[in-house]
Amino acid sequence: ATFFALMPQLGTVAFAADDCEHQLTHEEFVEPTETDDGHIEYWECVKCGAMFGDANGESELTWERIVLPAFGNPDDLEEPDDPDLPDDPDEPDDPDEPDDPDEPDDPDDPDDPDDPEEPEEQEDIEPGPDEPVIAPLAYAVSVDPESVELTAVEGYDPEDVYQDIVATSEGTEEIDFIMAGFKDTSSQEQFSVSAGNMTATVSPVAGLPAGTYTCTIVIDDFYDRYEPIEVPVTFTVLADEGGAAPVISPKDDSPKTGDGSGMMLYQILAAGSLGVLVLMNRFRKSGKVSR
Repeated sequence: ATFFALMPQLGTVAFAADDCEHQLTHEEFVEPTETDDGHIEYWECVKCGAMFGDANGESELTWERIVLPAFGNPDDLEEPDDPDLPDDPDEPDDPDEPDDPDEPDDPDDPDDPDDPEEPEEQEDIEPGPDEPVIAPLAYAVSVDPESVELTAVEGYDPEDVYQDIVATSEGTEEIDFIMAGFKDTSSQEQFSVSAGNMTATVSPVAGLPAGTYTCTIVIDDFYDRYEPIEVPVTFTVLADEGGAAPVISPKDDSPKTGDGSGMMLYQILAAGSLGVLVLMNRFRKSGKVSR
């Protein structure tokens, strides 16, 4: 079965049921413009409409994690009117304002209520060591965690082995979305990564044998407003020794388990048989064993 939901960006969007055999189509990266949204690279199922961050259909994404918002053009913004200037220069004077007198008031008269006091000239004071200094406008981002370590046993499910990397805007200007990718593109053979808004998710691909695998995730900005952040990732796959069946070598009929313990058992049994033969030979020579 397929379920549908209404999303403002796409209208009616389908979500995949668990039993859908996905048929994925590749959607290339689309750069956002001043007026139109863009999106990251993703794959979409033509049957159920589900969207994924990898070609294997393992990392399902929502549209919020795919879309790159339009950034607008700051030059198109209208400057606000100066509140100190009248809208119409021909507009009559404010009736509440007093007319200028024919003769100026005496500035030395302290009792004159119409005599405005001149503001005192303020000296430029530099901030002291304990006073906060306002930093200039800047973009900055921090990530948590700064490194990722994952561990699983052979036969793991990639949906159960993943790590979210959450970015936080630290500058005076707000950052509301990030991009994530591999420092080395060959890492796509062992890992998958997706990003949406301020969160990136990394997980291993399925079927990796026992061993240790590494990659570097790069958190970046489409507009290069801050320095890219590198997050090292380590994934350790442990051998599943609990249910391992003995392996029979084609060159040796002795049982083996893959770690040499079977051969050791075979050698012990062979040595024991040899000892029995030696003892029987001694008894036969002493006449205690008859033919």
